[in-house]
Amino acid sequence: TPSSIAINTEEREVSYHEFCYIINRISFLISQYSGKRIAIFSSKSINSYASIFSCLQIGAPYSFISPQSTNYKASRIVEIFRPSLILADEDTISRVPDLGSVADVICLEEVGEGEISLASRTTEIAYVAFTSGTSGILSILDILITLVTSDTSGILSILITLVTSGILDILITLVTSGIS
Repeated sequence: TPSSIAINTEEREVSYHEFCYIINRISFLISQYSGKRIAIFSSKSINSYASIFSCLQIGAPYSFISPQSTNYKASRIVEIFRPSLILADEDTISRVPDLGSVADVICLEEVGEGEISLASRTTEIAYVAFTSGTSGILSILDILITLVTSDTSGILSILITLVTSGILDILITLVTSGIS
């Protein structure tokens, strides 16, 4: 069930629902790197595990680089693998500061932090619906239920945002046209 524990680490435990949300959020952020190499240079954490699933979700080959690697070894792996993007934690970024000269860098600690605006959330959910290959009214209901249960400003503002952003029209078109 969505509320069951998916991952239990030293830092915290995460339900399947929350883990799926983190995966989808990272997938949304890295979607422009689909088909390109991504290096995950991070200690074992919820965000690093989610990064692996995100790479698989967008169809990007990835390489996991252990943070215990020496700076020389890590630099050599990056040089050989030639990633377009490096997903790293703050400690790794500060330890190997020249990562940004080789590829784009996203800090994993910043991925799951903070509140997301409703407009961003609807865009992310539309992206997930589009890339998941699902169609039908149940998918729309799942998306609306996710929005309702995860947003504190109420269903009225959700529906207003869906209508004004055009995402509701896109989702209805997907359902009525049978596109998957």
